[in-house]
Amino acid sequence: MSDADPAAQAALLATIIGSLQRAEYVHYVNAASTCLFMYDHAMTFFDEVELIWPASWGAGKILFLLARYLTWPELVSGLVHQFWDIDAGMCHRIFGYNSFSIVWGIGAAEMILVLRTWAIWDRHRGLLIGLVTLFFGVWIAESYIISQLVDKTIFVPATSFSPVLRGCVITASTQIVTYAWILLTAYEALILGLTLVKAVQHFRSGSNRLMNMLYRDGILYFVYLFAISAANLIVVYTTEAEFTILLTQYAAQAQDKSTED
Repeated sequence: MSDADPAAQAALLATIIGSLQRAEYVHYVNAASTCLFMYDHAMTFFDEVELIWPASWGAGKILFLLARYLTWPELVSGLVHQFWDIDAGMCHRIFGYNSFSIVWGIGAAEMILVLRTWAIWDRHRGLLIGLVTLFFGVWIAESYIISQLVDKTIFVPATSFSPVLRGCVITASTQIVTYAWILLTAYEALILGLTLVKAVQHFRSGSNRLMNMLYRDGILYFVYLFAISAANLIVVYTTEAEFTILLTQYAAQAQDKSTED
């Protein structure tokens, strides 16, 4: 062997160890967000049974249930993806399913926020048409971006590195997903802006305390969701491929939480 071989092998080993460590961080974050989601779901389940289940079927109820229950298959498949011994093909299929499920689960939650915005704008028909039209434009673009992300993301089973390891490790991905987060962040910023405009009008007119509280809580949630989307954008744009999905599951669950208030 040449003198360069030991150095090259050491560099390769360091790369592999770094990749596995980053994948492990993603596993920890997703496991933590799963626990938080299950806890929150348990704490709010009886309220859901009392308030949502008896309600008549309509767009709001359907969107709420979609946003809330699409997350469960994602959690189960996500745990399989991260902690089971599966091959690269299954890793990729689960990733593809979860990616599209998250996008449209977030979409369902966003539509609930659109309906809220429409309501506080006195059910202005033109506003609803504009927001819904823009929504479908954004989510068609989101779906295309996610399809490109799925196509360009490559997995290997963790057992490729050691027989004691489980789950999947990303070895290559793309930063195209940053455009998905930019679109989502921009759309949320628009809804936040519309909410702020109406909130200022209500505060100036001396609205009652309940309305002020509703606006305050709604604005805080919009800021919270906006911050998470921005954080995802920063993570994807500035870190390694393994962190592409670091905060994705948390973002989806935050959107689900936003539909409860």
